Amino acid sequence: MLVLSRKEDQTIIFPNLGISVEVIRVNGKNVRIGIDAPRSIRIVRGELINDDDQLSDLVDVIRQLEMHLPAFDIETRHE
Repeated sequence: MLVLSRKEDQTIIFPNLGISVEVIRVNGKNVRIGIDAPRSIRIVRGELINDDDQLSDLVDVIRQLEMHLPAFDIETRHE
């Protein structure tokens, strides 16, 4: 695991993967992070997954949602 210290508006870039992570705002113990990645890269918050079964179920739900995404405009997809 790579551990870095970053300040607001600083970015971590994974150039081979096309992913960048930016620290948007630090407020006490909370940090707002922006992640820019290709659509093919799934991003899931760790607290949503407790075990492999939940991960599998979550991946199935995400795949079902992705099938319907093209029907929505960009603002609706973001929500």
